[in-house]
Amino acid sequence: MHHKTPSSFPSGIRQQGSRGAILINLTSSASLTTVASCASSPPTPRSATSPTVPAVSTNVILRLADSQRTGQDHGVDVFLSLFPLEVPDAVEKYLGIASGKLFQIPPVDSLSGFGLELRRVYMPSFELGFERGSRINSVVNGSRVQEAGLRVGDWVVNQTNPNWAADKVERNLITWVRRGSEKKEMEITFWPRTRYNVQGYQWFVTGES
Repeated sequence: MHHKTPSSFPSGIRQQGSRGAILINLTSSASLTTVASCASSPPTPRSATSPTVPAVSTNVILRLADSQRTGQDHGVDVFLSLFPLEVPDAVEKYLGIASGKLFQIPPVDSLSGFGLELRRVYMPSFELGFERGSRINSVVNGSRVQEAGLRVGDWVVNQTNPNWAADKVERNLITWVRRGSEKKEMEITFWPRTRYNVQGYQWFVTGES
């Protein structure tokens, strides 16, 4: 089944607070469009008809922008130091999201002002199939990359960005490797997805099937 998705995602729009939000524990990796092991019930719609940027997010963004303009540190550590002033459990949630153990599903209509709606979908989860590094030390047994020909001991010469491949489910990933004493590079093209579907959520243009 092919799903139509918007060509761009509005930046800076993020739903905050507990109304209509669902916190989900994840057991596998997730991309922007794929969330593994999601809850059994869909997100609860809220009454607002247009998305807003909460003041708490705006305040933090403005402080970081000021720090950048004045040449001060404005990295992740500063970001995490600012949020607890307004959201006490922000650091805990951020670390949970960054580690892939926690994901917050926004209300289905949180981007309705941009003509987007959130729908539940079933699709394969992202699976690289090997640990990133110059030398391949392990390959997931039964993975698509193993089927494509990657072997333990191969040396990675070049590779398309895994994040690019993870962003859209239909994208393939290409890895160029050298094997043993061979000087010739070998191209390995594979679909970096699991062989099973997981439940997730994805943004669609409102009204499109």
